[in-house]
Amino acid sequence: ILETLRRLVGEGCALWIRVPVIPGLNDAPEDIAALGGIVADLDAVEVVHLLPYHPGGEAKRERLGRTASPRGEMANPADAANRASEILRRIVDVPVCVGG
Repeated sequence: ILETLRRLVGEGCALWIRVPVIPGLNDAPEDIAALGGIVADLDAVEVVHLLPYHPGGEAKRERLGRTASPRGEMANPADAANRASEILRRIVDVPVCVGG
């Protein structure tokens, strides 16, 4: 993924980064800081969209026999995305949106 992003930057493409924020999986401050480092290194990023986890796939997950949900203990996935956006806005110089 990173190699593809760098290639696109080299070709002059504008980038919109969209990342699902999954409580208990990638919403830790260090995960968001790592994302910020990647975005800050890519000059072509125009905006970052943080997408709150949506539990719509839980039924499919159960059908596949995967019972552990990635949502962790957090009741509201939007809270995790909002916290992530606060961290990311301090790191990058592009707009950071929740949802999108």
